[in-house]
Amino acid sequence: MDKEIMRYVNPATVEQLRELYLNDALPGDANYFTKAQDVDERNWLAHTIVHPALMLADGALVAVTFGTGGMRTSAVVILRKIDSNWRITKVIDPRGGP
Repeated sequence: MDKEIMRYVNPATVEQLRELYLNDALPGDANYFTKAQDVDERNWLAHTIVHPALMLADGALVAVTFGTGGMRTSAVVILRKIDSNWRITKVIDPRGGP
């Protein structure tokens, strides 16, 4: 609910997520942005990889890998340039989850 999120996330996405949160309608127990439920912060801080972006006509896809071993997880971040700034529009679980 922090307003600082608007610097990094598409305002339309923020509003949609806030509405889902307020109505307790977010799917699963995982964090929307990391697609993970339990996080080992030390592991993730030391082992986060942002892979090269795949540029599209109106945006970019960026794969991100968090952690190592059993704590390893990945997400695909979809970004769009809004008002000259790249902002997250959607985050997808590459394993097919929500």
